[in-house]
Amino acid sequence: MADTEKPDVGIPVIFEGYEDVPIMLVNNFVLQRNNDGAFVLTLAQSTPPIFYGTDEEQREQRSLVQSVTGRTIARVALAPTTLRNLATLFESAVILLDEQGAEL
Repeated sequence: MADTEKPDVGIPVIFEGYEDVPIMLVNNFVLQRNNDGAFVLTLAQSTPPIFYGTDEEQREQRSLVQSVTGRTIARVALAPTTLRNLATLFESAVILLDEQGAEL
């Protein structure tokens, strides 16, 4: 090992308060880069409107909808290295889903 290389020492992280935080569904995401070079990930939840009636009535109702509100659940700042680690984690999860034949 060269003098400049550091050994990878795994130190476990113990999550305090883990059980006290509610699990929230998120179905909308925005990823932005701030002036400091970090990425800000916004996680939000939106509920689509319900349309009912005939196809024509539903098209009419849809034409009246200007937007859908997204309720922000969390905003997190990620350093570029952390963003790469998160991307790798998600990629591993998708591979596992594919291997199990699960629907995304």
